[in-house]
Amino acid sequence: MGSSPLSENDKEIVRRALRRFSAISVREEFAKQQLEMLTGQNIKVLLDPTFLLTKKEWWERLGSKSRYAHVTEKYILTYFVAPNKEEYHARVAEYAKQLQLPVWTIQYSNYTWKESSKKIIGATLEDFIALISNAELVLTDSFHGNAFSVNLNRNFVAFKHKTNPVRVVSLLEKLGIPERLDMKPEEYCEINYSTVSPRLEALRDDSRTWVLNALEGR
Repeated sequence: MGSSPLSENDKEIVRRALRRFSAISVREEFAKQQLEMLTGQNIKVLLDPTFLLTKKEWWERLGSKSRYAHVTEKYILTYFVAPNKEEYHARVAEYAKQLQLPVWTIQYSNYTWKESSKKIIGATLEDFIALISNAELVLTDSFHGNAFSVNLNRNFVAFKHKTNPVRVVSLLEKLGIPERLDMKPEEYCEINYSTVSPRLEALRDDSRTWVLNALEGR
């Protein structure tokens, strides 16, 4: 549902459609609030489904099969989905200078980043997992860029996606790391996964339990 309120027309369509469901979950509080007002049902906020697989499962099933699986070079990985990326350039350059690392860029167009030393066009899902898994730092405005960085225990900084920030903000708050959003290069520090991982595992268990109970009609 993103970060935008439903239009009046969409509200009626959604209201009618959701009458057929006996259990409804969403990925952020914003969507929960909208749907509860429409349906009168108790809507459950769960993790994104990609979190239902662990770091080990993602690597064994996909990442290990990538052409980038055994990269030994250290790099900063960028993955941006916003149409206008110009405002990101200066920050990416600052991070590259501070960490003294090259910048590798996952992208799906021929857009040229002068800060990038390696452009990866048409990355497969296997490549996506491997590139994040091996990165020293991930810079991204994508929800799934952030989600996989967390799930794969990588250092990352979330660049705020102006048109759809809610889901990322909600995830970071649940994990106790809201400071990763638009963290300035001079404030950069590594993530302490000894505190983040237990939070993630508790949320993962809660999501799995809810899904299984919903499927069994409990």
